[in-house]
Amino acid sequence: ASYWGASEGAVQFVVYEKLKKKSQQKHKSEKLPKSEYLRMAGLSKLAATLLTYPHEVARTRMREQATAAGAFKYTGMFPTLRVIGREEGVRGLYAGLGTHVARVVPNSALMFCAYEVVGSWIKEQERKKSS
Repeated sequence: ASYWGASEGAVQFVVYEKLKKKSQQKHKSEKLPKSEYLRMAGLSKLAATLLTYPHEVARTRMREQATAAGAFKYTGMFPTLRVIGREEGVRGLYAGLGTHVARVVPNSALMFCAYEVVGSWIKEQERKKSS
């Protein structure tokens, strides 16, 4: 189950790099407008989140469960996903998604954009030094 949780970042980077490559081909330039970096980063984070969010719901349910009798309703990642799916359907697996997306997508978009802008600036400074 922890591999699923760790896969969000991997999915995000793969999707981002694919979008970036297509955009560079479209613009016929390696350097892209800042708005394009924001758009690609936001879309890649959204895609990664949609694929991995049920894992977050299950993790939260397992962590937050408390019973007076000491018996746990959720016993493992996949059994938890099955219980939520059976009792609540797909809506249960994506409960709280809107709030989560509103928090993580803008943050990720700004972080990726800053990375690209700073990286481009550093390359430019190195070129100026070597000329």
